Amino acid sequence: MAKAKMRQVVIPKFSSEAEEAAWWDTHRSEIETEIRQRMRQRTPLTLGNLLQGTKPSQPVTLRIAKEDLETARRLAAQKGLRYQTYIKMLLREALPEGPNRGTSGSAGITDRERYPIGIGTGEAQKQFLRDHEAFIRESAEIYKLLHKTFIRQLVPPSDEQIKRLEHLSNSDPSVIQFEDKVMADRTIFYLGRVAADDFGELVTLSGNGWGFGAFKILRGMFERIVTAAFIAKFPSKARAFIEGEAIEKWKLWRRAVEVVPDLESRYSSEEIRTLERRYKEAQAKRSLSYCKTCKQPKTQEAWTRVDLASMAKTADVGLAELYGSCYLEPTFHSHPTSLGLERRLRPSECGGFTYRDSSPQEATRAVLLGHNLVLRLLALQNNYFRLGLDEEVNSRFSAFAKVWDKQDRADMEETAHAQSR
Repeated sequence: MAKAKMRQVVIPKFSSEAEEAAWWDTHRSEIETEIRQRMRQRTPLTLGNLLQGTKPSQPVTLRIAKEDLETARRLAAQKGLRYQTYIKMLLREALPEGPNRGTSGSAGITDRERYPIGIGTGEAQKQFLRDHEAFIRESAEIYKLLHKTFIRQLVPPSDEQIKRLEHLSNSDPSVIQFEDKVMADRTIFYLGRVAADDFGELVTLSGNGWGFGAFKILRGMFERIVTAAFIAKFPSKARAFIEGEAIEKWKLWRRAVEVVPDLESRYSSEEIRTLERRYKEAQAKRSLSYCKTCKQPKTQEAWTRVDLASMAKTADVGLAELYGSCYLEPTFHSHPTSLGLERRLRPSECGGFTYRDSSPQEATRAVLLGHNLVLRLLALQNNYFRLGLDEEVNSRFSAFAKVWDKQDRADMEETAHAQSR
């Protein structure tokens, strides 16, 4: 039977952010329906698909400096876009569409008047650039190395490797070891890729003076790097980590159905049964323990029984030393805790408190810690995948010591220690 032809969803031009938000809200179900259709028909819905059709296009050939093209590729990858799409977006933003765009025009409307609120905090950004010029210069080198590390194809197993195992059963130790290695490679690579994005988000928040927000990002970055380092040491653990996806999806599904019961009618019974079957299979593999008090069995909730602090100690002593600053302290800011609240308040002269709208000191500490973590991430990826980037990674570690001299680090640690008292 021929597949039903899908109607292309086209994003119109918007005259304001409010109009754009209203359009997305109105067409949300239509977009979700098309996404599900394309998933079933194996036809991806990408940003390029959505942008296509807004205007007739004509292919052109441009000569672009190699350095500029590499920069475009790197920035596009950070945004999850193809570089061609990213360049077209930049071009569209730069071109005037009428007498009022980007100039005072006949109506006398400036960009500042059209957009009364900016994104970020201008003064905080200027101060950050003044205070951290050495780091800003070094971050350019870090991003170049991140590009070499992650903007590459993850090499799949060769046909020869697969052929050697074809005659063996799935339970054969050689097959299990092979599968564990493949799963470990993918897990370590993509956890690292997300951690690299975390670093960019952390710097953006810190650059706007939002140190507490940067600390929240720091926690996730630390968890991902520790998990990747732990699996690099014990590749067989990757299987349990990946199989946890089925459990997580089922939990999310059940909670969604509780809130929107009609959701079940939007999916076939076969899809729901498959989701539940995969959940039960994954849950059955979780090891059982028994309560010492009531002697009742307890199912393992997490993908591993090893806590994060122990994982860090096992994987990398340097990561273990960062546990308090990169995980424990950020947790106080990520959750509603009395310590997290206390850090945002400052005693006032009248005996009460004032709220800290910005947190530049925490921003500086978050950048220093994030800088430390991203170097450990680069070292992990280089060593595990044997990328041959030893000299470049070592150069970045040497630069770290120069960017954050001993006195700066001591001052920040003293500040952190004073705050904990």
